[in-house]
Amino acid sequence: MAVNVDAGTLHRIEFQAGQSNTVILSKGEVALTKLLIQKLEAKIVTGVELLSVKSRLERLKIAIAPHKTVPQEVVGEIFRQSASDLVNTYPADIRSTPWVMRQICSMWRANALAKPSFWNHIAFNSTLKKTDSSRIDVWIKHIAHPSHPLSLEMNCYNLRSNIIFHSAVLLPYHARICRLTAGAWSQLFALPIGSFPLLKSLKIVIHDDAFYSGWDSPSYEESPCFIGMDSLRELDITFAVSSNHHMYLPNTLPCNQLASLKLQCDDSILTIYAALHILQRCPQLEECVLLVPGTEEETMNPMTVHLPYLSSLTVILRWDGPIDKGITLLDFLIVPALVTLELQLSSENQHKAMINSVASLVYRSGCSLRSLVLPNMHEPRHAIPRTAFEAISSLSVLGTAAIIFSDEIIEEIAQGHLLPNVVSLVLSGGGKDAVHSLVKLVETRFRLYQAPDAVPDLRPPLIRDIHIKLVSEKLCGDFMARVEDYLTRVKLCGADMTVSN
Repeated sequence: MAVNVDAGTLHRIEFQAGQSNTVILSKGEVALTKLLIQKLEAKIVTGVELLSVKSRLERLKIAIAPHKTVPQEVVGEIFRQSASDLVNTYPADIRSTPWVMRQICSMWRANALAKPSFWNHIAFNSTLKKTDSSRIDVWIKHIAHPSHPLSLEMNCYNLRSNIIFHSAVLLPYHARICRLTAGAWSQLFALPIGSFPLLKSLKIVIHDDAFYSGWDSPSYEESPCFIGMDSLRELDITFAVSSNHHMYLPNTLPCNQLASLKLQCDDSILTIYAALHILQRCPQLEECVLLVPGTEEETMNPMTVHLPYLSSLTVILRWDGPIDKGITLLDFLIVPALVTLELQLSSENQHKAMINSVASLVYRSGCSLRSLVLPNMHEPRHAIPRTAFEAISSLSVLGTAAIIFSDEIIEEIAQGHLLPNVVSLVLSGGGKDAVHSLVKLVETRFRLYQAPDAVPDLRPPLIRDIHIKLVSEKLCGDFMARVEDYLTRVKLCGADMTVSN
């Protein structure tokens, strides 16, 4: 097979495009290169000029390598998506995304090295030793962009490793850290670090009693390690220890500027009273997740906390007893900007009181709640009263278990007398009967919406989405088979019903 090609074109294909990722061949040159490859591969089969042929063949294949013809906007999107939540680990893992992408070609290597987001998020997942102190400094200087902020995670929660992390990482790099995850012990609270002018997000895991009142550690309350965090906006604290004391936060922690607060306790005690004191120190909060008891006795001193900017609140209640005669955290909050509220309960005895608290919260705050996620309620006696629905009439998304709807409530929602703005329902569980009720709701809304005498501005909106969450993938498949007829009916009404685990 003869392939006629002039010397200049051959040089461009083999020695320019074949040795550089910046030279891109035209369509005609690519077609010509493929013919040359076929000719050389035929020579390899016959064993002619084996070494020289293999060398030329390698250059020709590089010249038309697929990654060279990927459009720049596609390459940019690959790098953008790869950089999302990307974490480098110490010691380095050469199988991780940044290290793999820098080995594809010189052009991709240059692109990878030029992206700070590929290298400046570093996680320490292994136990640190004394010998790591000098290595860490060299490693960070080698991979991280010096002019960009650092995101650091210390995920090995033993005291010795965190002391090394403190001296080898926090002390020399504190001024460049924008996000930080670390363990905390009382032994570290007295150690000054320096200011954190760029720190926006702090996540700490507590491993001893230092964060609890009653702990005999004067240095903790005025701990210097929290000074200089003037840019801090997000605080996430996980308590990995049990305690008989009430939790509190040090005075030096700049709570007054926080926009996001997340407190997670295992067996530790974050009482409603303690939680209110913490919230009172955070007037700028926009998002909050708290794990607190379901109730406390009504004898506690009343305290009203006004959070004018709070738009999203998740309350996880770990109290197993009834709260009908007690008080809940919601009874002390005024949240005029609240849009999303999620409740997670550990006992069905808490449902009625919590629903009443939600209604009171909405009335008291004057907020326009758009999304309400309630826990599973498996008994009809836990059905939401009509007065509660009236309080949350602004809802557009309701997440719950379907059993809480009585037939009368279903009809009133369908008519638009209750929850007139709801367009999406998220169900946790629910059998065929529950889906039947909701399909009836969707169809009634659709019928009223299409009625010839319907007044456009007064008719309730169509329900567009029903999302059913089940426990396992197998249950999803079994459930879909049982309600397949409802899927068609829902789609005819312009809605969509999805099932997931």
